[in-house]
Amino acid sequence: MRSASKKTAARQSAPKNAGAKQSPNKQASLKQTTPTKGPSKRSGQAPNVRSILAELRELGNANTAKIYARHGVTDPSIGLPHSELGKLAKRLGVQHQLALRLWDSGIHDARVLATKVADPALLDVETLEKWVEGSCNHILSAAVAGLVSRSPLAHPLAKKWAKTSHEWRAAAGWAIFNDLAARGELSDAEASTLLRTITRTIHAAKNRTRYSMNNALISIGGYMPNVREQAFEAAEKIGRVEVDHGKTGCKTPDAIPYMQKMIAHQTRNNRPA
Repeated sequence: MRSASKKTAARQSAPKNAGAKQSPNKQASLKQTTPTKGPSKRSGQAPNVRSILAELRELGNANTAKIYARHGVTDPSIGLPHSELGKLAKRLGVQHQLALRLWDSGIHDARVLATKVADPALLDVETLEKWVEGSCNHILSAAVAGLVSRSPLAHPLAKKWAKTSHEWRAAAGWAIFNDLAARGELSDAEASTLLRTITRTIHAAKNRTRYSMNNALISIGGYMPNVREQAFEAAEKIGRVEVDHGKTGCKTPDAIPYMQKMIAHQTRNNRPA
């Protein structure tokens, strides 16, 4: 599980064999797409949606699909392991037009892949609003958030989405803040405001939104020394954060001991703590 990666504090969890959903293939008429950064490394040709979907199905398996169902994936799942999706995304490189068509396929595995090969610099608000609206489980919500966090729209969309009452949209907003804090792209003033909001509202937030808010708190406290004391105070006031992870072995990290481990790890590696 990625419930609390030391690299990004505790981004929204995804099963180790992360994969996704499947819906009927409607891509027969789609034309070959033009890659943003070059063709598929394997074929030397720009892949089309049909060929990628066929490859996804070859790599998927029923057991992984069952794992995904336990993690809240309700649509039919191809069952492609997360490791295989990562390998495929690395081979394809950035191919923005392909990403748009993969998302439009409606297949969850393809949508997760779309977030890995889309060009963050080419994203627009309309597309991202559409994508977050279609994120109906924590795997896809986190994938969209990870993409948005690398785009010029990261800050405005994080602020907008985190304020909503929609579980997955708000979870994505807080996951973006998590990533920004981990990369040093969040100001101390903004982090301080976020900590006050988390302290005041986390227990009233929806299930996976609570998880993302807790992760954002951990990331701020673990990576931002100027507001670290405030983060620890917030975590103490909040206490235990309860999140229903369904029929999985996933757990919600306790903020104070997790931040302490992060700081100790940075100190051991001679990084500013």
